Amino acid sequence: MQHTGPYPRRTHWPTFALLLGSLLFGICLGIGHHAFYQSLHKSQVSGQPFTMAGWKTSRQQLISVGGTAFAFVFKASLVLCATIAYMQVFYLTLVNGTFTLEKLDRWFSSLDDIRSLGCVATYWRHPCLTLMAITAWLLPLAAIFSPAALSLSFEEITPSPMRSVYVPQPAFDSLAFWSVTPYNGNYVNTTSGLVYRSPAESTQRIIRAVAAGGEILPITPPDTNASWTSTLELPRLSCTTLDKETREAVEDNISQAIYETGDAKSGPAHGFSQDTGPYLTRAMFAYLAWVGSPNGNWKLPFPQADANQTYYLNVQDYLNGRSNYAQLDSWFGVVPRARDSSIPEKYSYFDTKTNTAPQWSLKEPGEPIGLDDWEGFTWRNLSKVYRESYRGLFKWYMEDAVFLRCQLGAAKYTLNFSYSNQAQHIQVSSVEPTSLVPAINNINFEVDSNGSLVLNACNYGCEGPTRSPAGMRSHSYMAIYQSFMSLFVGAYQYSTGKLGTANMDGHAYSTEIFSTSLIESIEISKLALWQPSASNISNATSGPAYDDAASLYAPVQTKPESRKPLSEMLEELFFNATISMASSDALLYNHSSPYAPPPQNVTFRVHGNVYTYDAHKLWIPYGIALGVSLLNVICGLWAMLSVGASFTADFSSVARIARNADIGADLREDLAGKDPLPKYMARATLDLHGDQKLSIGKPELVVQEVRPDKAWVHSRE
Repeated sequence: MQHTGPYPRRTHWPTFALLLGSLLFGICLGIGHHAFYQSLHKSQVSGQPFTMAGWKTSRQQLISVGGTAFAFVFKASLVLCATIAYMQVFYLTLVNGTFTLEKLDRWFSSLDDIRSLGCVATYWRHPCLTLMAITAWLLPLAAIFSPAALSLSFEEITPSPMRSVYVPQPAFDSLAFWSVTPYNGNYVNTTSGLVYRSPAESTQRIIRAVAAGGEILPITPPDTNASWTSTLELPRLSCTTLDKETREAVEDNISQAIYETGDAKSGPAHGFSQDTGPYLTRAMFAYLAWVGSPNGNWKLPFPQADANQTYYLNVQDYLNGRSNYAQLDSWFGVVPRARDSSIPEKYSYFDTKTNTAPQWSLKEPGEPIGLDDWEGFTWRNLSKVYRESYRGLFKWYMEDAVFLRCQLGAAKYTLNFSYSNQAQHIQVSSVEPTSLVPAINNINFEVDSNGSLVLNACNYGCEGPTRSPAGMRSHSYMAIYQSFMSLFVGAYQYSTGKLGTANMDGHAYSTEIFSTSLIESIEISKLALWQPSASNISNATSGPAYDDAASLYAPVQTKPESRKPLSEMLEELFFNATISMASSDALLYNHSSPYAPPPQNVTFRVHGNVYTYDAHKLWIPYGIALGVSLLNVICGLWAMLSVGASFTADFSSVARIARNADIGADLREDLAGKDPLPKYMARATLDLHGDQKLSIGKPELVVQEVRPDKAWVHSRE
């Protein structure tokens, strides 16, 4: 039976769709593999076993299987794409030439038998076939390298775990910062009240430690590598330069105090004398700091003289005698030109030509000074020449002097605490000024009818007991402020010969500012005692002697351009001291206190084994494989368009090709198709005679039914 019929010349769509679909599927797999690994990036490795479908496995094993599966299917899709494209180019070559069966065997089996790639002659005669076959063999390499994009490393685990815990905060609303004394002076009970006495030992110790180092002391975090944000209401020191009117009043007060205490009753060596030079060069303060009210004369360093016309500086005694910070400001004065005894030539004591000092004459010019004059010599009967010289020299001292006023206030700070190993980082996120809690004199504790402790803290007009901790907070602020200022009040004169000391009319003053980090400020650094340089010691500017002299100094010194103003350093140092209160367990809240802050959310940075994804290691092999596959698709489509048909590696395709081909040898043999190919057949040629002979445009389908003869049937039986 024979059937014939026309078939259109066209590309069969399933082959075309499979060719493009396998490439697109490979692209989607690459993107999916990337997304899978990206979702695991920086996540913690878990080796915890669990049972799934009766099998004991772990998340790490499933991730490894998943990555390998992506790579395997990606490779399979691109190999399929290369196979389909290769068959199109193979049949295109077959249609347009005459080839030996041996060569056709190598081409046809190139995707299955790597030995077929050994035909070197094919490389330059048919390079497209050879390259496509080689790429089909090399594409699986992408599946080998791509899983290496996901590796393990010991890093910080993200997201970091968070817990609600108590964090260290200064216990201002407590009795920890200050020591007390009974209000009645003898007995302590619930009605007599408690009066502020002085800062507690812990408070003073921390203030001194911070002042010396200038940095915030280490605060113990809830755990290693913790971070949190706290909003705290803290005392705040604000320092500004004096206005013109106040500065003039302060300068006049200092000038008057020095001038009027230069009395001859202390003897010529300490009072006015032509033999010892101008008194001002010895009595001038290089530094002085005092405390007092901003009102009236109490803002002056020497507010008033006593009945004996003696001036006292408002320093330690006045500060220690205060029980609250109401109307208690701090004042600073720095006179850099008083750091030594050098003065301008016109104010110098001796005239080198006449060996006299007419500008410092105690009497008017021409008036003799007798021995009896010394006993009655006071500032009231000094000569006009002396007074004018004094005012001129004092004005010269004040030309570059700096005067500051510091006030205690309060502010709400938002602070970011961060700890990494042993390093502490505290950053101020925002500062919002607030009202300072009212100053309190005494505190009463009582027990109400419910058995609860209540607090009565006020000065005047108390309405009744309250649970407000404002009174305790007020005294805590006072303790910090008093401890802080006690280091800086006092005075310094160069003439005493000791850094940080001063004498005035028989009264000794001292200050500890030179033992604090404020010595690095712009103003205070100018008061440092003179030290010879390496050039002074070696009398040279280079050479071995100069190098030896330079080696005697500290290797690192503060550069002048890095110094800060005194006002800025005072504010910063006070803040550092206040925050450092949290470094002492004795100054932290008792968590059972009704005034203790609640727990806060704290983030803990934990390190462990995490997945690390390197996208380059995935997309470099995948990108090369996809690029090569795209070229294969282009070659396959070009072959389809050239032939006008599509081909597959089906057995029927081979049979139909053989049916329509002229083969230059007798192919009949016993057990046809067995290995190896006979040599006479290997040299036989196969020719399809091009499209005209093959008639691809109008193929015929012939099906012929042949009945076997009786002899063949009997032989099979």
